[in-house]
Amino acid sequence: MTRAECLAAYGRGESLADLDLAWIDLAGAQLRGADLADTTLTAAHLEGVCLDDGNLERCFAAEAYLAGASLARVRGTGGFFQRARMARVVLVEAELCGADFGAAELAGADLSGAHLAGASLLDADLSGARLVGADLRGANLNGANLAGTDCSGADLRGCDFRKVNMRGARFTGAMTTGVLCYGVPPWGGEADGRDWHGLLPHPVDD
Repeated sequence: MTRAECLAAYGRGESLADLDLAWIDLAGAQLRGADLADTTLTAAHLEGVCLDDGNLERCFAAEAYLAGASLARVRGTGGFFQRARMARVVLVEAELCGADFGAAELAGADLSGAHLAGASLLDADLSGARLVGADLRGANLNGANLAGTDCSGADLRGCDFRKVNMRGARFTGAMTTGVLCYGVPPWGGEADGRDWHGLLPHPVDD
């Protein structure tokens, strides 16, 4: 499907679900509320696209280009975004439970209030991102870069935080019970409002 065909179908109110849109160029397109569930978006060019309130459930978007895109309140449960380029993407209040962002570039992204329970952020770059109030219960952040990230009020209970770079990150009011950090949690009970990244051991090999 070409860009013109895709935009025409969207304009007619048709679903774009379960299609092969690998490598398509939809940069800057207005696709608010579009249904892309189960769609293949491998290496698709979606820079600056507006997909607010859209459906990306179970989509396959490996190595997709989404820099500067707006995906506020998108439904992306079970989506596959490994190695996607998503710098400065807006994912405010997005439903992303169980999604895979392994090695994705999310520097400067806004994930405030996003639902990421059980998601994989293995080796992802979240430097300078906003995770304020995000739900990350049970998420895998092993090896992630959280330098300068704002995790204030985030629910991090049960997260895998091994090898995480937290230099300059903020965790005020975050819930941290059961966080795995080299097998030894460096705090007791719930977070007490301190920026506890300074309590964590220096990253070392497992």
